[in-house]
Amino acid sequence: MQPRKLKSPKSEFFECGRQLFQDAENSTDPVLARLRAEAGKKYFDLDLTGGARVSPRRALTVGVLVILFLAGICILVDIKLSGVVVGCVLTTCLLFALLIVVLLLALCGVMGDTAVAGVISGMYDKTLGKFGKTEAKDRD
Repeated sequence: MQPRKLKSPKSEFFECGRQLFQDAENSTDPVLARLRAEAGKKYFDLDLTGGARVSPRRALTVGVLVILFLAGICILVDIKLSGVVVGCVLTTCLLFALLIVVLLLALCGVMGDTAVAGVISGMYDKTLGKFGKTEAKDRD
């Protein structure tokens, strides 16, 4: 007996859409047939986009604009303020840019939800760990 092959939900979008279209053709109720055809169309769209919620072009545009905005903030702070403040602002901007890139990759369907959660929790833990060690040294 061969082991059963596990299927991801993404691999079954086309089959579910095809089955819904066949059910719509065989249905005697016109309202139910229309609803099944609309659901089948949505499954076909999901199969074509791969489950992505945002188009990669839109994500790239938003990502570039946000990163340019953050770079402008860093340059402005570097010109106007002292070195300690510049370091804090630069660190914050880099963390925010990383967060934006990870979220846009998740919305495009490149990264899974668990990978995004791992990156965000790792970033959060390292940031708190760094600031926690600094505060502990200052107290001693």
